[in-house]
Amino acid sequence: VKVHALGDRGHFSVPVWRWALKKVGVVLGTPENCAELMRSGKHVLVFPGGAREVMRRKGEDYQLIWKQRTGFARMAIEHGYDIIPFGSLGPDEALDILVDADDVMNSRAWTWLNKYAAVNEMTRNGDVLPPIVKGVGPTLIPRPQKFYFGFGQRIPTSHLNRNTEDKSVLWQVREEVAMSIENQLDRLEAYREHDKENNWGPLRRWLTKSSRREASK
Repeated sequence: VKVHALGDRGHFSVPVWRWALKKVGVVLGTPENCAELMRSGKHVLVFPGGAREVMRRKGEDYQLIWKQRTGFARMAIEHGYDIIPFGSLGPDEALDILVDADDVMNSRAWTWLNKYAAVNEMTRNGDVLPPIVKGVGPTLIPRPQKFYFGFGQRIPTSHLNRNTEDKSVLWQVREEVAMSIENQLDRLEAYREHDKENNWGPLRRWLTKSSRREASK
Protein backbone atom coordinates (compact mmCIF):
# COMPACT_ATOMS: atom_id res chain seq x y z
CA VAL A 1 0.00 0.00 0.00
CA LYS A 2 1.50 3.32 -1.05
CA VAL A 3 0.53 6.19 1.24
CA HIS A 4 0.63 9.79 0.03
CA ALA A 5 1.41 12.19 2.86
CA LEU A 6 0.15 15.77 2.71
CA GLY A 7 3.09 18.12 3.37
CA ASP A 8 3.24 21.70 4.60
CA ARG A 9 4.05 24.25 1.92
CA GLY A 10 7.25 25.19 3.76
CA HIS A 11 8.78 21.86 2.71
CA PHE A 12 8.23 22.60 -0.95
CA SER A 13 10.16 25.87 -0.85
CA VAL A 14 13.43 24.03 -0.07
CA PRO A 15 15.44 22.86 -3.10
CA VAL A 16 16.46 19.18 -3.14
CA TRP A 17 14.34 18.48 -0.06
CA ARG A 18 11.10 19.00 -2.02
CA TRP A 19 12.43 16.69 -4.72
CA ALA A 20 13.15 13.98 -2.13
CA LEU A 21 9.67 14.32 -0.63
CA LYS A 22 8.01 14.03 -4.02
CA LYS A 23 10.00 10.88 -4.75
CA VAL A 24 8.43 9.13 -1.74
CA GLY A 25 4.90 10.29 -2.57
CA VAL A 26 4.50 13.46 -0.49
CA VAL A 27 2.27 16.10 -2.09
CA LEU A 28 1.58 19.71 -1.20
CA GLY A 29 -1.18 19.67 1.41
CA THR A 30 -3.95 21.63 -0.30
CA PRO A 31 -7.65 20.74 -0.39
CA GLU A 32 -7.40 20.47 -4.18
CA ASN A 33 -4.53 17.96 -4.06
CA CYS A 34 -6.23 15.96 -1.33
CA ALA A 35 -9.46 15.84 -3.33
CA GLU A 36 -7.59 14.66 -6.43
CA LEU A 37 -5.92 11.86 -4.46
CA MET A 38 -9.26 10.79 -3.04
CA ARG A 39 -10.96 10.85 -6.42
CA SER A 40 -8.22 8.49 -7.56
CA GLY A 41 -8.79 6.18 -4.59
CA LYS A 42 -5.35 6.78 -3.08
CA HIS A 43 -4.40 6.30 0.56
CA VAL A 44 -3.75 9.66 2.23
CA LEU A 45 -1.68 10.34 5.36
CA VAL A 46 -2.77 13.49 7.18
CA PHE A 47 -1.41 15.27 10.26
CA PRO A 48 -4.26 17.69 11.07
CA GLY A 49 -2.10 19.96 13.22
CA GLY A 50 0.30 20.73 10.40
CA ALA A 51 3.45 22.74 11.03
CA ARG A 52 2.25 24.09 14.39
CA GLU A 53 1.95 20.59 15.81
CA VAL A 54 5.38 19.64 14.47
CA MET A 55 7.11 22.72 15.88
CA ARG A 56 6.21 21.91 19.44
CA ARG A 57 6.70 24.19 22.41
CA LYS A 58 7.60 23.45 26.00
CA GLY A 59 5.06 21.33 27.84
CA GLU A 60 3.24 20.19 24.68
CA ASP A 61 4.42 16.57 24.62
CA TYR A 62 1.86 14.34 22.91
CA GLN A 63 -0.77 17.06 22.73
CA LEU A 64 -3.02 17.26 19.68
CA ILE A 65 -2.63 20.85 18.54
CA TRP A 66 -5.33 21.06 15.89
CA LYS A 67 -6.70 24.50 16.81
CA GLN A 68 -10.24 24.67 15.35
CA ARG A 69 -9.40 22.74 12.19
CA THR A 70 -11.92 20.32 10.73
CA GLY A 71 -10.57 20.20 7.17
CA PHE A 72 -9.48 16.56 7.33
CA ALA A 73 -12.95 15.55 8.53
CA ARG A 74 -14.59 17.58 5.77
CA MET A 75 -12.43 15.97 3.07
CA ALA A 76 -13.11 12.47 4.39
CA ILE A 77 -16.88 13.04 4.54
CA GLU A 78 -16.97 14.69 1.13
CA HIS A 79 -15.34 11.64 -0.47
CA GLY A 80 -16.81 8.94 1.78
CA TYR A 81 -13.38 7.93 3.09
CA ASP A 82 -12.76 5.87 6.21
CA ILE A 83 -10.37 7.42 8.75
CA ILE A 84 -7.85 5.15 10.48
CA PRO A 85 -6.50 7.00 13.55
CA PHE A 86 -3.01 6.24 14.80
CA GLY A 87 -0.81 7.32 17.67
CA SER A 88 2.95 7.29 18.16
CA LEU A 89 4.76 7.17 21.50
CA GLY A 90 8.45 7.94 21.93
CA PRO A 91 9.33 10.80 19.56
CA ASP A 92 8.44 13.61 21.96
CA GLU A 93 10.85 12.22 24.56
CA ALA A 94 13.84 11.88 22.26
CA LEU A 95 14.72 15.57 22.57
CA ASP A 96 14.27 18.34 25.15
CA ILE A 97 13.11 21.79 24.05
CA LEU A 98 15.41 24.54 25.33
CA VAL A 99 14.02 27.52 23.42
CA ASP A 100 10.63 27.53 21.70
CA ALA A 101 8.69 29.94 19.50
CA ASP A 102 7.16 31.68 22.51
CA ASP A 103 10.63 32.49 23.86
CA VAL A 104 11.74 33.86 20.50
CA MET A 105 8.63 35.93 19.85
CA ASN A 106 8.68 37.45 23.34
CA SER A 107 12.26 38.65 22.92
CA ARG A 108 13.16 42.28 22.28
CA ALA A 109 15.11 41.36 19.15
CA TRP A 110 12.06 39.70 17.61
CA THR A 111 9.82 42.65 18.48
CA TRP A 112 12.30 44.98 16.78
CA LEU A 113 12.58 42.75 13.71
CA ASN A 114 8.82 42.54 13.37
CA LYS A 115 8.58 46.32 13.08
CA TYR A 116 10.74 46.32 9.97
CA ALA A 117 10.48 42.84 8.45
CA ALA A 118 7.02 41.49 9.43
CA VAL A 119 8.58 38.28 10.75
CA ASN A 120 5.34 37.36 12.55
CA GLU A 121 3.58 37.14 9.22
CA MET A 122 6.45 35.28 7.55
CA THR A 123 6.48 32.64 10.30
CA ARG A 124 2.68 32.40 10.57
CA ASN A 125 2.83 33.91 14.04
CA GLY A 126 5.55 31.50 15.05
CA ASP A 127 3.86 28.33 13.82
CA VAL A 128 6.81 27.41 11.60
CA LEU A 129 9.59 28.42 14.01
CA PRO A 130 11.54 25.29 14.98
CA PRO A 131 12.58 24.96 18.63
CA ILE A 132 16.17 24.77 19.82
CA VAL A 133 16.63 21.31 21.32
CA LYS A 134 19.11 18.96 22.96
CA GLY A 135 19.23 15.20 23.26
CA VAL A 136 21.80 13.03 25.04
CA GLY A 137 23.65 15.35 27.42
CA PRO A 138 24.27 18.72 25.72
CA THR A 139 24.33 17.20 22.22
CA LEU A 140 21.79 17.05 19.38
CA ILE A 141 21.96 13.25 19.36
CA PRO A 142 18.41 12.03 20.13
CA ARG A 143 17.93 9.76 23.11
CA PRO A 144 17.49 6.11 22.05
CA GLN A 145 13.77 6.09 22.74
CA LYS A 146 11.86 3.20 21.27
CA PHE A 147 9.01 4.32 19.04
CA TYR A 148 5.66 2.59 19.41
CA PHE A 149 2.76 2.93 16.99
CA GLY A 150 -0.87 2.04 17.59
CA PHE A 151 -3.80 2.01 15.18
CA GLY A 152 -7.45 2.46 16.07
CA GLN A 153 -10.60 1.07 14.53
CA ARG A 154 -11.72 2.50 11.20
CA ILE A 155 -14.05 5.46 11.52
CA PRO A 156 -16.43 5.35 8.53
CA THR A 157 -17.91 8.49 7.01
CA SER A 158 -19.91 7.14 4.05
CA HIS A 159 -23.09 7.01 6.18
CA LEU A 160 -22.92 10.80 6.58
CA ASN A 161 -24.00 11.18 2.94
CA ARG A 162 -21.29 13.73 2.13
CA ASN A 163 -22.91 16.26 4.44
CA THR A 164 -20.14 18.83 4.89
CA GLU A 165 -22.40 21.83 5.55
CA ASP A 166 -23.28 20.87 9.12
CA LYS A 167 -20.38 22.06 11.29
CA SER A 168 -21.52 19.92 14.20
CA VAL A 169 -21.05 16.80 12.05
CA LEU A 170 -17.53 17.87 11.13
CA TRP A 171 -16.70 18.53 14.76
CA GLN A 172 -18.15 15.19 15.86
CA VAL A 173 -15.92 13.31 13.41
CA ARG A 174 -12.91 15.37 14.43
CA GLU A 175 -13.48 14.64 18.13
CA GLU A 176 -14.01 10.94 17.50
CA VAL A 177 -10.65 10.78 15.75
CA ALA A 178 -8.95 12.77 18.53
CA MET A 179 -10.38 10.50 21.22
CA SER A 180 -9.19 7.42 19.35
CA ILE A 181 -5.66 8.84 19.14
CA GLU A 182 -5.66 9.63 22.87
CA ASN A 183 -6.76 6.07 23.56
CA GLN A 184 -3.91 4.77 21.40
CA LEU A 185 -1.40 6.81 23.40
CA ASP A 186 -2.78 5.44 26.68
CA ARG A 187 -2.59 1.89 25.32
CA LEU A 188 0.95 2.39 24.05
CA GLU A 189 2.01 3.85 27.40
CA ALA A 190 0.83 0.71 29.17
CA TYR A 191 2.48 -1.52 26.58
CA ARG A 192 5.77 0.35 26.89
CA GLU A 193 5.89 -0.12 30.67
CA HIS A 194 5.61 -3.86 30.11
CA ASP A 195 8.15 -3.74 27.29
CA LYS A 196 10.66 -1.87 29.46
CA GLU A 197 10.68 -4.62 32.01
CA ASN A 198 11.27 -7.34 29.44
CA ASN A 199 13.19 -5.89 26.51
CA TRP A 200 14.96 -2.64 27.42
CA GLY A 201 18.67 -2.95 28.13
CA PRO A 202 20.38 -1.07 30.99
CA LEU A 203 22.04 1.43 28.60
CA ARG A 204 18.72 2.42 27.03
CA ARG A 205 17.15 2.75 30.46
CA TRP A 206 19.96 5.03 31.57
CA LEU A 207 19.93 7.26 28.49
CA THR A 208 16.17 7.69 28.27
CA LYS A 209 13.64 9.31 30.54
CA SER A 210 10.41 8.17 32.06
CA SER A 211 7.38 9.29 30.09
CA ARG A 212 6.65 13.00 30.36
CA ARG A 213 3.19 12.18 29.08
CA GLU A 214 2.57 10.03 32.14
CA ALA A 215 4.12 12.64 34.44
CA SER A 216 1.80 15.34 33.09
CA LYS A 217 -1.38 13.46 33.98
